Amino acid sequence: MNRIVACPVHLFNLMMKHHLINHFFLLIFLSLQIGCITAPSSPPTAPVFVETPSLSNSIPTSSPTQLVVTISVSPSSTASPTLVLPTLTPTPPTLESLLPSLQPITSVNASQIRQLAIWKTNQGNQVNQGSCMAISPDGSLIATGLDDGVVRLWEVKNGNLHYSLRGHTKAILGVAFSTDGLTLASASEDYTIKQWQVSDGSLIRTLSGFEDGVASVAFSPDGKWLAGGSYDFSIRMWKANEKGAPRLMNVKNAFVSALKFSPDSKLLATVSNNWKDVLYTVTLWQVFNNKEIRTFRGFKERINDIAFSHDGILLATVSGSEIDVTGDMDRSVKIWQVSDGKIIRSLEAQNQPLSAVLFTNDDSAIISSSIGSSTDGTLKVWDAKDGTLLTTLPGSESGITSLAISSDGKLLVSAARDGRLQLWGESTQIVR
Repeated sequence: MNRIVACPVHLFNLMMKHHLINHFFLLIFLSLQIGCITAPSSPPTAPVFVETPSLSNSIPTSSPTQLVVTISVSPSSTASPTLVLPTLTPTPPTLESLLPSLQPITSVNASQIRQLAIWKTNQGNQVNQGSCMAISPDGSLIATGLDDGVVRLWEVKNGNLHYSLRGHTKAILGVAFSTDGLTLASASEDYTIKQWQVSDGSLIRTLSGFEDGVASVAFSPDGKWLAGGSYDFSIRMWKANEKGAPRLMNVKNAFVSALKFSPDSKLLATVSNNWKDVLYTVTLWQVFNNKEIRTFRGFKERINDIAFSHDGILLATVSGSEIDVTGDMDRSVKIWQVSDGKIIRSLEAQNQPLSAVLFTNDDSAIISSSIGSSTDGTLKVWDAKDGTLLTTLPGSESGITSLAISSDGKLLVSAARDGRLQLWGESTQIVR
């Protein structure tokens, strides 16, 4: 057997030698159309499909592939050459092409949740404290904050960096988009909250008055209020689009490490953690008069996150510390009734300290994440009605620090302590 390189002159001479002139014009046509024809010195090999390199964010491209054709030619035979055409394998879809086909995540399709992409967002910087994250209401941007003091906006469709917002002098501990998606708030260890214009990345204002780091920030769903919780045992609440002094709510000897508004914007839920006295509580406040109306108790370890159901009836909490201080672990998802503060059920997470929680948009499922020095970070999807564990998703080896879901419920995002983002969605296609 001879190896043929698809040069028309050499190909013509070889065909003349083996009485293949009858197929000359066929092979010339193929060489012009394909540009590369090989004939192996051994029996025909399997077709080759060569993919182009993928993007840095691990989403495959849809660039044209190289087509390789094999032709078997025997010197001792006058038989016609055997043309072997490859079977083309479809290129895996890009994230941008897949997004329109995603369906809202629910308890019914939880088993079909797939990782769509994974991005490295720390820009080469060492991450020590983890990352906070939020997704814009229209699902087009993801905001991240790291301990380098920079807020970054990323384009969901391709993972490109949209803006870097600089101005904080210490680590970013919380980020939140306004309901209309026009502004972004960031909370920092530098004792301030900054409000940014999303369209051009410009700074709107800096909100101060805290006497310690600001651990959390949130906009009310009606767009009227912007609240921040601090390690100085206080909650401050500003009019989101007006100048003026903030409302002040004090918590007794406890860090305010998380806060969320109810869907109707009438209630504000805040997390208070007192490690010294081992007191961990969630407090409900009436927004219109700053009045404390209810306290949720019964936690044995630090509370890390809270989430209202979209109908406002339930409140989910997650707790757990990487280091067990009391010897009495409380690493669970608790579901509470907002109206009376009664606990409905507790979902055990197999000794994994839990870091974040949210409801799917139809309230049929609860998603929690874990973080810990002895366990890898995972995501668990629970049936909100009966507490059944529906599926467990492999997260990050460094642990998950925060979760967010798009307003249409189709895109789930998890942020890891090492600065990576994982994007998840309901899909029967596996995207690498």
